Amino acid sequence: RAMCRLVVAEAVGREPCGGGALSEVEAHSLRSAVEDLYRRRLPGLSVIQESQGGGRHDFLVDRLMRAPGAVTCVLQSGVTQLRAYADDGDEANVAGAVTLREQQRAVNRGGAEERYAELLACAVEKRHARRGIGRLLVAWAKLHAAAEGLRFLLVSASTDVVEYWRGLGFDHPPARLRQVCHELKLEFDDSEVLHLQLPSAGGGALEAELGEAIARLRARPVGGQKRSRGS
Repeated sequence: RAMCRLVVAEAVGREPCGGGALSEVEAHSLRSAVEDLYRRRLPGLSVIQESQGGGRHDFLVDRLMRAPGAVTCVLQSGVTQLRAYADDGDEANVAGAVTLREQQRAVNRGGAEERYAELLACAVEKRHARRGIGRLLVAWAKLHAAAEGLRFLLVSASTDVVEYWRGLGFDHPPARLRQVCHELKLEFDDSEVLHLQLPSAGGGALEAELGEAIARLRARPVGGQKRSRGS
């Protein structure tokens, strides 16, 4: 039977979604596979930027994946161990990934600090598209953020996928978030910042949403036998 699992690659030694803790080698290999996925599926993020000090940095790696407070969740398919793709470099075992960046700051002038997260990237392998993987990863992101006690999520959505994010519960941000939304929008071209308020207590509805997304994926499994090509 096809297998898939969620792996959280926030730091070495943490994998709360099942299996053993990640070794340093495994975590590095996993991040490399996710970086490759993002560069192929989200090419607009592969930008080298000049810093004020005269240096250069890779926007995808330095501003997103390795940013302070960043956490990435990966859906693996067709493997029983992470090492199965770490050894042979087969990115096919990474079906999709989502990266969040947690923030703690005052969202408006004179206001108290608030904890929230920015959903920076979400991508699914092309051959696994339209199976509900993106919905599952976003459901995990909501549940993770709520479990961490964060107040809301922001996403800077490309203008061509705004309706997709609305279908996942995101909407126009309240006026009080104007400043942080403006700053997030400046990081991404041709985008619109959307907002999702997280429940202040209990995650029953979010757990149910994740459960439904998992059920949909089981109905359309990932990582099954390959179809033979016609001659």
